[in-house]
Amino acid sequence: METKRLKIFKNGTITWRNTVLSWKFGFRKGQSSIEMLNADEMLGFRYKIGKNATTCKWRGHKTIGKKFEVTVVWKNDMGLLSGSIKWKNGNKNEVIEQVSFPVITIPLPQTASVYVSRLQGSLWHEIGSKKYYPDEFVETFSNFGMQYHALISPSGSYYFDTRDTEFFIKTFDLRTFDDHSRFRYCAIHPLPLDSVSCVRYKIPYRFSVGFFSGGWFDAAQIYKKWARIQKWALRPPVDRRLENIGIWVWNRGKAEDVIKPIEKLHTDSDVPVALDWYWWHKHGYDTSYPVYWPPREGLSVFKKALLRLKKQNIFTQVYMNGVTWDMDAEHWEKGGRQCVVVEKDGNIKSCMFNRFAKKRLAWICGNDNTPFSRIIRETVGKLGKSGLSGIYLDMIGCSSFSPCYNESHKHAPGGGAYQVTGYRKMLREILKENPNFPISTEEASEAYMDLVDSAISLSGGKERLGAPVYFESVPAFSAVYHGLIAMFGNYALPGFVPPFDEKWPKHTSWKNEKKWQELFPDQFFYEFARSVVWGLQPTVANLRYEHTTDQEFSEIYRFIISTARFYHEHRDFLFRGDMLTAGIMITEKFDIEFLQRSIFTEEGKQKSLKKKVAAVLHSLWKAPDGCIGLILVNCSGKTQSFDFKSPFIRASGEIDAHAWMCIEMSKNNK
Repeated sequence: METKRLKIFKNGTITWRNTVLSWKFGFRKGQSSIEMLNADEMLGFRYKIGKNATTCKWRGHKTIGKKFEVTVVWKNDMGLLSGSIKWKNGNKNEVIEQVSFPVITIPLPQTASVYVSRLQGSLWHEIGSKKYYPDEFVETFSNFGMQYHALISPSGSYYFDTRDTEFFIKTFDLRTFDDHSRFRYCAIHPLPLDSVSCVRYKIPYRFSVGFFSGGWFDAAQIYKKWARIQKWALRPPVDRRLENIGIWVWNRGKAEDVIKPIEKLHTDSDVPVALDWYWWHKHGYDTSYPVYWPPREGLSVFKKALLRLKKQNIFTQVYMNGVTWDMDAEHWEKGGRQCVVVEKDGNIKSCMFNRFAKKRLAWICGNDNTPFSRIIRETVGKLGKSGLSGIYLDMIGCSSFSPCYNESHKHAPGGGAYQVTGYRKMLREILKENPNFPISTEEASEAYMDLVDSAISLSGGKERLGAPVYFESVPAFSAVYHGLIAMFGNYALPGFVPPFDEKWPKHTSWKNEKKWQELFPDQFFYEFARSVVWGLQPTVANLRYEHTTDQEFSEIYRFIISTARFYHEHRDFLFRGDMLTAGIMITEKFDIEFLQRSIFTEEGKQKSLKKKVAAVLHSLWKAPDGCIGLILVNCSGKTQSFDFKSPFIRASGEIDAHAWMCIEMSKNNK
């Protein structure tokens, strides 16, 4: 048992393998600044080793009181060391605002990388490198996506998770220190400031730490054993219309500009097409939320467009923001202010996403979102009656986890599960009021995956969005949950020019565009293909009609068509299959230069990134019938050779430029 590896010293120090396991509290007296209480500041310590668990108790603190007692219990759970923490006999004068548990300190191997469960999955390479991190590596993030993380090293890897089934607000702080010689993992839990939690409380979920050999995929398999039996994973199959999709088009703008290229793609590919339609609404993008109605070109034009799409069986959903309210809009005082998230410093949580229109979008608190929820639900109802297939609600999947200190709200300020509880209530009401009307949201998130049928993910295009060379997106969500919801997305633009909203100030549009597809000839193929290899549905962004007809885009368009057909033909692997360990692929590596430019990048402020990547991308899948499939795609502009080995299948050969290949082995093959 893992508890047998615990070493407990009389001073309260606890070690496990090479790690030090600890905790700390953040408390405040009156209006004073927050103070940190570390375990070694407690006045007394004792422990008891039982048959199934080890119980550690610290008692007495010079400020909080002699009777203050903290109890930590460690036990074995599914081969992991699992911990819980509680306390009693605190006092109301020293308000405990946050608890850090576990605090795990590890000697840092030089070549170590860190995996964090953000987006599909994020890998930060060589975190001990002063070249990449001159001062220290620091990554602090909230709890969306999944709940596990890992320190990965050839000499042995460490696994960490929280097993929270109600999705309490929490953050994770991962960092190096002592001149990159040590690494610290810390899960931080803000407490409800209810005058009770500082006296007596138990964190209502457990934490795990483990030691394993391997990388991010192996960590995913540890987490998968627990995650796939949780309530959010026991959901019904996704809407069949979504399961059958061959390609998504993420388009923005007026009806004719949006629909015409999709119709041609639908005809040319002969697979089901889906449309994620932005900028259908009255106001400019990232302005005036949550007011969208009426449609930009009028209700009559909008309904005709939806009918035109429906007749061709093109699944269509439109954009709405599910989390924010425009602080600078006229309607702000009609409900926005009362349901907004207030941060600990008293400021409203907001962001000016739209640098052109300069509008501030404020976060809405899930627990007290009644005015916001009413507007969203009314608009969704109107959209459903207009002939829409489904709705996309932005940001809920990745940005609904903020602690709120708005004292006018029903919830206690600070920590709790009220954000996810509130947004789940809103989603359930939408589903009840709009039967057979699937909801989509942003990014993969356990908190909502039983209520949404699909989600967009931009992990496959992080280089374009500014990720450094030592950052890598990995398909960890696919490794754990593939097939439970429809995942799609990337930010692959055939013409490399992001869409520009006609509602934005005209002077902010670019005046001199270049032939970006010639300057960055490999980027589109790599971005577009990578997310498909991960098991996401193919997605092309800002597809204009000229991309489907002009000679200069002919190779890009041919690849879009072939990818859509290939994906649709191999959905038993790429939609319904289980991801297997990737095996070893030997193929040429080549340099790709990525244009780094978003929709809000000002002219002349674009950057580029050069990165060495494998010419042939691959993944390995097991279909429901037991068949094994090796998925290959050549992202380069020339024929490539490959040699692949895994416990399941071995293969070698050549693959043409910008081509797909599937090598199958039936369950009956030896």
